[in-house]
Amino acid sequence: MDTSLGSILDLYQFTSGRRLFAYFGVQKQARIHKLTSPALDAHITLAIKHDHNTRKLERKWRTQKGSKTTVDLRPLDYSLDRSVTSISRHCENFTHAMDPGHPLYILAAEITTDFFPEGPGAITQLEYEEEISTVDEMIEALNTPKYQEHVQKLHLTPLLDNTKKRSEALHQALQKNNGPEITFGDVKAARAKGQQLLEQMIAIIIGTYYNNESHTKPRQQLLEPVMKQQARIADLMKRHRPVNDVNPETGEDETEDTPPQEDPQTTEEQKTE
Repeated sequence: MDTSLGSILDLYQFTSGRRLFAYFGVQKQARIHKLTSPALDAHITLAIKHDHNTRKLERKWRTQKGSKTTVDLRPLDYSLDRSVTSISRHCENFTHAMDPGHPLYILAAEITTDFFPEGPGAITQLEYEEEISTVDEMIEALNTPKYQEHVQKLHLTPLLDNTKKRSEALHQALQKNNGPEITFGDVKAARAKGQQLLEQMIAIIIGTYYNNESHTKPRQQLLEPVMKQQARIADLMKRHRPVNDVNPETGEDETEDTPPQEDPQTTEEQKTE
């Protein structure tokens, strides 16, 4: 049984900029409503420092990645994209062909909801390393007992095997290039740590304001910035839109075309001094 905070809280994966924007919002709420505490302040300071470093790492990785030639990788990438899309379309065909309530409709709909909530494009449009990682995680999950019935009854095994083969081929081709100073594994680990720090902050707030009616309002006030980002991510996913990062100072969306900038090392308290 998974008892991690991430599983218990069921929080969407926040980008580093969204986490920072939420932290600044929590700091502001704590200051306005006089809800500051040594434990919460210290944790947010640590989390902000981590995600500033995460954004630096992400920028370096993107810059480094963009300087490498990838022409020879494109056919392998297109091949993997087709395989990923075929899994999604295969399940989608069952939901079109079967009536709601039919066992196969239910199984196919669960695969679509769990792995393709934004459609296959959310995976195929990722950078090479990110797509490989996402595909491998999906295949690993689909090979667990939880999805055994889905895979068998929807006849997904040949599609999964071929997708795994193509993912490995693209990964091997990437490895043949000169190894980068920063790997996607480094970026992924930093992002995961950042998400854990966000979950821990929520746990601190809930653990402080948990007991009676007088705790409800301060808990809502402190968690409001986090829940706003949670709602925005949910809305983007519902509309099959990419969950872009945001400027940690303004909350405005960033895209791949947004010029990279250094984040000001500023906390919400420092802004008001």
